[in-house]
Amino acid sequence: MRVCPYHVFDLRALAAADKAGMSWRGRLKARLHGNRQAFVARPDDCHACGKCVAACPEDAIRLA
Repeated sequence: MRVCPYHVFDLRALAAADKAGMSWRGRLKARLHGNRQAFVARPDDCHACGKCVAACPEDAIRLA
């Protein structure tokens, strides 16, 4: 989140519906992170600079 110069992400608590679609490994990781996750809140502000892709330790971000 902090790496984004355009403030595209917000950190929020995972809802039950968010966790329901996760694998057991994903739920475990979420729990270790306090059941919070970064979400793309302002996609129109993204400039596709790739800083988030390079910084994501989970390799969970891809630019399309």
